[in-house]
Amino acid sequence: MATITWDEFTKVELRVGKITSVKPFPEARKPAYLLEVDFGEELGIKKSSAQLPHLYKPEELVAAWYVLAEQATDRFAKPEMVARKLMRFAYRVGKHNRPADQSAGQFIRRQLDALHIGADLTSIPWGMKPPIRLPPSTLPQKK
Repeated sequence: MATITWDEFTKVELRVGKITSVKPFPEARKPAYLLEVDFGEELGIKKSSAQLPHLYKPEELVAAWYVLAEQATDRFAKPEMVARKLMRFAYRVGKHNRPADQSAGQFIRRQLDALHIGADLTSIPWGMKPPIRLPPSTLPQKK
């Protein structure tokens, strides 16, 4: 595989879209999902495929992309629920794929703060295990 230099990479136009639909893609040679990705008004909705069934359930792909890339949450979502989804995502991608030197708790806190939710959360209930502690929020505390 050929590599490119940093200067060449900076010339590549990267687009971010929101995954709006994930369906099984039985026609693919290897197990895959058929994605519909909304790139906004300029490009509209495009279709793509991803060989991810062995890593993610369809609903996890939509939720993870929506929360982490779009920086928006469902207005009815409870911060604890979003935090648990982020926790599952943080553990699934592993510490080597999170930003440098960030624990799962730090990663989750940073995402919650970016979404402007969960300022009062100090820990995340995690089944029968001890709750996962979160660092303090940078958002103002609600009174």
